[in-house]
Amino acid sequence: MDDDTAAGTRAVDEARIDEAREFIESKAGRKLDGELGDALRDGVALCELANALKPGAVVKVNRGRMPFLKMENIASFLEFAAANGVQSSELFQTVDLYEQRNVAAVVDCVLAVKRVFG
Repeated sequence: MDDDTAAGTRAVDEARIDEAREFIESKAGRKLDGELGDALRDGVALCELANALKPGAVVKVNRGRMPFLKMENIASFLEFAAANGVQSSELFQTVDLYEQRNVAAVVDCVLAVKRVFG
């Protein structure tokens, strides 16, 4: 891959990341600081997004520091997405976000939620 192609790929990825960030910020009413994966890692913003789109969708948003609480938030968002029409192929695994293994899959899922709720 030459430099121009690599730069174009990064630009597309950055555009998708920016689109996902803007969607979350506008619907959840909160600013996401830093890298998107880091900002979403505890799952709180994703739960807030779910509740903004469908009030009461996530009954308990965990704000504790324990890893299992953060992973529970992420799982709650994924359950919300699946229950509201996001295809299983567009969902990510909890570790994709929590361990930052595949933030692109997280972005794809957020954009799928955006498509569903338009």
